[in-house]
Amino acid sequence: MAVIVQEHSVQSSKNDVVSEFFLTEDQCNFAIMGGAPRWVDIALGDVPALGLALPAEQTLVSPELRLGKDTALLCELTSGRAHISFRMDGEDEELLALRAGGAVTLDLRALEGRSGRVSVRAEEDVVLTKLLIGRLDRLGLLSARTHHARRVANEKRHFATVYDHPMYDIRGPRGGAGTFEAPPRRGRIQALPQLTVEELEKLPCSAPRQGDDAYHYAHHVLGEIIGVSAPNFAERLGSIYKKRPVRMLSLCSGTAGIERGILEAAGVPIEITLFDINENLLAQAADVVAPYARAFGVAGDVNTVSTAQFATRFDVVAFVSGLHHVVELEHVLQTVSSLLEEQGEFWLIGEQIGRNGNRLWPESREVVDRLFATLPEPFRRNAHSGAIDNTMPDSDFSSVTFEGIRSSEIEPMLLRYFEPVQIYRRNCFLWRMVEPTYIDNYDVSNEEHRRTILRIVAAEYNLWRDGGRSTEMHAVYRRR
Repeated sequence: MAVIVQEHSVQSSKNDVVSEFFLTEDQCNFAIMGGAPRWVDIALGDVPALGLALPAEQTLVSPELRLGKDTALLCELTSGRAHISFRMDGEDEELLALRAGGAVTLDLRALEGRSGRVSVRAEEDVVLTKLLIGRLDRLGLLSARTHHARRVANEKRHFATVYDHPMYDIRGPRGGAGTFEAPPRRGRIQALPQLTVEELEKLPCSAPRQGDDAYHYAHHVLGEIIGVSAPNFAERLGSIYKKRPVRMLSLCSGTAGIERGILEAAGVPIEITLFDINENLLAQAADVVAPYARAFGVAGDVNTVSTAQFATRFDVVAFVSGLHHVVELEHVLQTVSSLLEEQGEFWLIGEQIGRNGNRLWPESREVVDRLFATLPEPFRRNAHSGAIDNTMPDSDFSSVTFEGIRSSEIEPMLLRYFEPVQIYRRNCFLWRMVEPTYIDNYDVSNEEHRRTILRIVAAEYNLWRDGGRSTEMHAVYRRR
C-alpha cells in the first residue's frame, strides 16, 4: 500500500448533539487528541483512496452523539491496530479492538438512548479510511456522502476523457449523430440451454456486423440469445405522443448521445429538458438533440434537484447510465416521482445495478477468474498499464468518484417510489472483459479473436441463466 502524505486543516468538533456521523475531509466535525490530524492519499490495489493517519497513541473523538434505534458503527483500517470506545460521562466503554483488514460493522443497539462520543485510539500507527455511525439502513448513504468535494473534482476530470475511446462513438459525444440499437423483439429467439461455443457459432447472430468492435459484437450476440427484450424507448415516446405532446426530462444528461438516438428513432415532436452539473456538456447536448427536439438546459447537482427548478411536470423522466452516480437516492427518487405526470414514465437506460463501486459479485468473480486465466496473453494486455494481467482487476471505483456509489441499493430503493412496467436485466460480467481496458486486444474480423469473444459470451450467458446477478438494467417504471 503506497501512502503519500497530504496535509489538510481540521477544526475541533462541534458541540451540537447529532444522531449520525461520517468521517470526511469536507466536514471538520471531529477532534484529534494528542496531535494534529493528517489526511493521506493511499493506494488500495490500483485505486487511490483517502485515509486519516493516526500515529500510535493518538485518539480521534467524534462529536457528541445520541444513539437511536438500530444504530450501527462501521469502521475500516488499512493499516495498524486500534481500539474503539464509547465515552459517556467521563467513562470509556470499549466496543471493539480492530486490526487492519476489511470494513467491520458493529451493532450499537445496546446503547440506544445514550449520549456520548465515539473514540478511536491508535495502538500502533493507523490509517483510518471509514468511520460511520448511524442507523443501519443509512450506512450506505453515509458512506456515499464522504469526501464529496474530492469526488466531484475526480468525476469531472474522469468524464472529460472517459468517452474518448471509439467504442463510445454510439453516444455522439462531439455532436455527431448518436444511435440507439433497436432491441430484439420478444419471442424471436427462445432462451437456450447450457451453451457451448460450438453451438453459439452455428447461430446467425454470431456473424459480426459491419463496424463491430469487441464490445458491441459481444453485447449484440448476448442480446440475441437471452430470449427477453429491452424496452423500446422510441416506440414508447411515439405511443405517448398519440395521446398528448411529449415533455421529457433527462437527468445527468451529459452530451445526450443516447437521448438523441431515441428522439431520432421516435420521429415525433418532443420538448426535452437536459439537466447536468457540467454546463459545457449541457451546451454540447443541446446541439446534439436540436435536430429532433426543442431543448432546454438546467445546470445543477442532481443530488439536490427539486421540483422548483422546473416549470412543468414531465411525461418521461430518464437517467441514461446516471442513477448509479447519485448519492442522495432517496431524495432524487422522491423528486422524480413528484415531477412525473399521473401516467408518466421513469426510464432507466443502461443503468449499473451491480455491486457498489462497479465491482463484480462473488459468483461472477469466480467465473471470471477461471475464464481469464485461460485467455492467451495478447487478450490480457491492460491498455492502462501496458502489462499482461494475471487476474482481471476488480477495483472499487466508488472510492474516489461517484461511479457505482450506491449501485446495489438502486433496485430495492426504486420499489419504494415506483411500480415496474418493464425490466430488462443482463450482463453479469461481460462488459468488464471487453471494455476499454481490453477491447483493443481484439480484432472482430479475426476468427480466433471472434471465437475467444464467443467463449466469453457463452460463459456470461450460462452464469446469467443459472441465476448470476446482472449489473445492467434497462427499465420503465411508473410512480406508485
